[in-house]
Amino acid sequence: MQTTSSKSSFHWPSLLQASLTGVAALLAFGLTGLLLIGVAPQLFGSGFSPVVAASSTLMAAGVAFAGVLTLPSIGFAVMRLMGKPIPDFGRPLGLPVRTWVIGLSIVALPSLWAVGAAIASIDALSRAAWLLLPVLHVFVIGIPVLLMIQLGRGGLPGGSPQRAWGAFTSGLIIAPAAIIILEILVAAVMIVAAIIYLATQPELLEQLQRFSFDYRYGAISPEEALDRVMPYLVKPAVAFSGLLYIAVFVPLIEEVLKPIGVWLLIGRKLTPIEGFAAGALSGAGYALVENLGASANLEGWAALVVVRAGTAALHIYTAGLMGWALASAWGQRRYIRLGVAYLLAVTIHGLWNALSIFGGVVTLPLADQYLPPAVTSRGLPALGGVVVLAIAIFVLLIWSNFALRRSLRLEGIDDLSSGGLSTTASITDIASFGSPEEPLAGATLPVETESTAPETSADAEPPVSTGDDAAAQGGA
Repeated sequence: MQTTSSKSSFHWPSLLQASLTGVAALLAFGLTGLLLIGVAPQLFGSGFSPVVAASSTLMAAGVAFAGVLTLPSIGFAVMRLMGKPIPDFGRPLGLPVRTWVIGLSIVALPSLWAVGAAIASIDALSRAAWLLLPVLHVFVIGIPVLLMIQLGRGGLPGGSPQRAWGAFTSGLIIAPAAIIILEILVAAVMIVAAIIYLATQPELLEQLQRFSFDYRYGAISPEEALDRVMPYLVKPAVAFSGLLYIAVFVPLIEEVLKPIGVWLLIGRKLTPIEGFAAGALSGAGYALVENLGASANLEGWAALVVVRAGTAALHIYTAGLMGWALASAWGQRRYIRLGVAYLLAVTIHGLWNALSIFGGVVTLPLADQYLPPAVTSRGLPALGGVVVLAIAIFVLLIWSNFALRRSLRLEGIDDLSSGGLSTTASITDIASFGSPEEPLAGATLPVETESTAPETSADAEPPVSTGDDAAAQGGA
């Protein structure tokens, strides 16, 4: 089956989508080339260092993978501009996408992880091993994200393939760039505030200047430098400032910008279910690029990639929740619901960050030297809290999908999605996205043409329970 994307007038949003995504793809492939050039002496020359090679090769693989994932968005936008029919990818090789995802997660993922963990644990890696580990890295990070997309979005109407890939790509490209810029600005403000405070403490400022001079000119070893700086870092004011940034400011910024794929659909009469689907895809794009970068490290690789699977569920769920709330606010004027959903997303994200950082820091070997036992003894319980929270988020993601699909069934609408990143013409018709001759397409990355959504879909049951029309409760 094919859906038609022809339109009499020129579709400028598709041109913008193709152009911006094309530039991003070129930058990604260019950065990949630079990383590989930089690591070439390590891989093919003398003085091979596995630790040094790991960071560059794993990062290069992640950046290249991100670049490849921009190509479908470009392709669908170009097809829209050319008036070409969009093929249906709902059943690759005759099997539903969900079957492929479940098979990869159950069969392939454990095997790929085991091989990657074995390679990463070898002290003296061969150069040949570094040709395999980056490939394993991409699959071990990507498959859990794909699984979370299926669990959160499977069976829900999500619009045309161009919209779906536009939402995903916007989370992959635009959201990380905007978030990094804002987080740097917030960090700069905090640094300026710290400098102003130091100006009022001349003795402390003199000590820090002396330490900086000694370390810069090699008067002290790295171990001595750590011994001298740690007493300052564990001071309550410094520790609180770091926790404030990580557990409050970072979630406040990210939960606004992660569902960028939904923001770009403003004014398109998005239903809450469509908002959840677009938000989940946008969050998946962000989770993928963050996980690829954060786990590009040889030391602790096997544990890192497992932990990042929980982070993927976090980003996909909270972005989907925000997408649902944004569409509710735009279409139904439920602004209190939006506020409650935002606070819930920030709270879940902040709690995740706080538990992860606290548990990770206080369980380090050096922590016993600088922190009191009353603090270090709470490290393992904090990590246990991360596990409990990850399970809760996983359950919430599944329950949200179930609740939304149930609301569709109550309205007499069956499963609307093939479970992957593409949707069919029948889906487009049933969800009232437009006729097969005029389906929705992408926007500035995921903008679509104007359409009218059914009232039943707009009033569908939300992914978190609500009290009345003006309030929403969190599912945590």
